[in-house]
Amino acid sequence: MVTNYAEWKAAVTAEHKKLAEVSYYLNDNGKERMRVFSILANLAQFCNAPEDLLA
Repeated sequence: MVTNYAEWKAAVTAEHKKLAEVSYYLNDNGKERMRVFSILANLAQFCNAPEDLLA
């Protein structure tokens, strides 16, 4: 369970890494999921709070 923004960022990064490791085997839906987690992880690196990310 995620209880704060730092844990959420770590969870998003971990999920992206997990998907990237098996990217060769992903179908189109899995590849789209990997892209979404990549975008979220990238944007989250520039934000210190969830409000910053939403803005």
